[in-house]
Amino acid sequence: MNVFIALATTNDFLRKEFIKLRNGVALPANLSETAIKLELGTPEVGHWDTLEDYFHAKSACNDALLVIADHACATKIDFTPTALFSYRLEIPQRVENPAPFLKHHLSRLLNHFSAFKQLNARGENYLVSILPALNFDADEWRQLLDKVRCETHSDTFIKEVEILLTDIRRKRRKPRRKNKDRTHFFIDDDDKHFLYGPEHHSQFETGEPHTKSCDLNGRFRFGRKVDDPRRHFNVNRGSGRNPSVKGAFVNCHKETREVTKTSHLNMFMNDFF
Repeated sequence: MNVFIALATTNDFLRKEFIKLRNGVALPANLSETAIKLELGTPEVGHWDTLEDYFHAKSACNDALLVIADHACATKIDFTPTALFSYRLEIPQRVENPAPFLKHHLSRLLNHFSAFKQLNARGENYLVSILPALNFDADEWRQLLDKVRCETHSDTFIKEVEILLTDIRRKRRKPRRKNKDRTHFFIDDDDKHFLYGPEHHSQFETGEPHTKSCDLNGRFRFGRKVDDPRRHFNVNRGSGRNPSVKGAFVNCHKETREVTKTSHLNMFMNDFF
């Protein structure tokens, strides 16, 4: 497993010290049992409006994308709300003992990432974690997205996301009404039914007008490369044996598209349909 960790800060001294740690990072127990190749990076945050190009390039050869981000640089990683596992903190201008400071936060980042990875590695938690971020309409889903985007540094992070995952499974995982087929769907507040299909008959697009974030969001979720980015959710509405779908939906680069009535949409994790 190739794991990439970036430090996003304008503190040049810390950036230099961070790279020195590449051979001294202690891995959590459940990661140390896996063959891990760890790469550390320190992007020049002042050179770009965002780090979209930087992380897209790193995604080609890594299985996990993690970032420690200074609050002062947080806007640089807001190009994606879902692809990275971001650990945000306020980095002081002067750090007297850089190695212990960096090792402490690296250790917390890796421990929280590995625990979260175990929590949603398979089963229904995994399906929850890869729902289309923009089109699944539920408060608890938005809370989960915000929690992983902004609060991975918290001591209670794992406990809180476990509660949210359980909440989503209990409230949203249901069979279709007025249908004897007991297939379970994830059903949002807009009555959209999401079923993760086994099909490989389509894939999300990456050419223009799509952005690099469209591609990144289709392959990585919460810092981890997904098992099969070519699989998608079948999405429709309604009860009974002949459901359908129509209306306005947001695509992977946040454009609203109108859909005429059809049996279902093929919607990917990055909201491409």
